[in-house]
Amino acid sequence: DPLGISTFIALGWTGSDRTLSKDIRAIPAGQRWKWESDCNQPACSSHFSRCELIQPLRRKLTRNDVVELADEMMGACKQMAETYSPVDCAITGGRDSRLVVALLIGGGIEASYYTGGVPTGADAKIGKEIARRFGLSHSVRPRTEEKLIDRWEDGSQRLVRQLDGLVS
Repeated sequence: DPLGISTFIALGWTGSDRTLSKDIRAIPAGQRWKWESDCNQPACSSHFSRCELIQPLRRKLTRNDVVELADEMMGACKQMAETYSPVDCAITGGRDSRLVVALLIGGGIEASYYTGGVPTGADAKIGKEIARRFGLSHSVRPRTEEKLIDRWEDGSQRLVRQLDGLVS
């Protein structure tokens, strides 16, 4: 799929419902598809409906709600660090990676930080600045077009495992 491949090359992942194959699409976020051996079509279930997403919150989150959620997430990070150490954490301009960095810093969890991609790109600049401000070890792991092509099979398999049929 040309669009899937181009977004993978540009962003490091495929966009929308695209994959690297033109005949395969990703399962929409928030859905679960389950195939039974006696049926050609999957049973689809949604964790939430689109209608629920656009409705306002039924109650306002309190500071205590946010603190409780942060504590739970930090606890999960600490457990993973104990089980899978050493921790190697990406820092990019994306919210997800910045949140994980904040949780690791807040939890006092030792980690090595890196940014993959072009050393002069926005993600690398943001990663370097975050690392500088918080005194973190940081490296840039350059990705060249040649390296991407040489490691296409490994990279595409990693992408499929990483997304597990979902699109973030």
